Amino acid sequence: MICLEGQIRRNRSLSRLPNEEDSVRFWNYVDCLAAFAVKDERDGCPLHGVAPPPDRLKALAHGGCNERNIVSRNPTTAPCQGTARHILVMAKAPQPGAVKTRLCPPLSFREAADLAAASLADTLAAVADCHAERKIVALHGEPGEWLPSGFEIIKQSDGGLDRRLAAAWGEAGGPGLQIGMDTPQASAQLLDECLEATFRPGTTASLGLAADGGWWAIGLSASWHRDIFTGVPMSTPATGQLQLRRLRQLGHTVAALPELRDVDRIGDARIVSAVAPQSRFASTFAELTADTRLTAS
Repeated sequence: MICLEGQIRRNRSLSRLPNEEDSVRFWNYVDCLAAFAVKDERDGCPLHGVAPPPDRLKALAHGGCNERNIVSRNPTTAPCQGTARHILVMAKAPQPGAVKTRLCPPLSFREAADLAAASLADTLAAVADCHAERKIVALHGEPGEWLPSGFEIIKQSDGGLDRRLAAAWGEAGGPGLQIGMDTPQASAQLLDECLEATFRPGTTASLGLAADGGWWAIGLSASWHRDIFTGVPMSTPATGQLQLRRLRQLGHTVAALPELRDVDRIGDARIVSAVAPQSRFASTFAELTADTRLTAS
């Protein structure tokens, strides 16, 4: 057994080195240790894990847990400037073949895009009705009629999701809450409650885990650091726990937000539609379920 916190403390100096290769090695080492610790923590042994063989750990530390474990050459730490609290939505323009492709089949690319458009419309309506002072969309693609007035638009950067998240927060500049477009059941009231939890005295960050092991919302009230996201493996069953560990490794006190289910597959869509029956998403999904291709899915 190894103590995760002890291993990180002994190797923390690597994270301060300006050399990119050393920075990559440090955060890959941390994430690999955390990945081995996740299962053990679920079994009741917090912050401990079974150490992988030294040769494998060395290989993982150099090669990373996945191809997206890349840390910037000059990681930046900056206070969240200003007092205007934002909600930042990471979104893709709902174009056929570009969104919700894991719903295909049974949906066609056009039907998946229609469902994504409904989810995005519900999400942006909730954001528009909440009390955040700034409403921002970090957009991949071009804005369309689905975009309400009053939103700031920033263009998503290239690269993996971890790097795009880091770039979007850097561009947004300021304290706030970030969500995606896959949780149409998130109401304006829920978003306000998440903002309140993020800015509670003694709290510097918040995280809402998703039912599939990822996360659906993250908030920052104190400082922003590029490495909050950079190198964290995305779209895995351990992403939520690894993101939580990264926040704590960077010194944040993290408030737990409600767990939600995000829509990745047809089964998720059915459950979310039942949770939010008055939503555009549920209405669109109901039209699609009239098709016999979906009734048995």
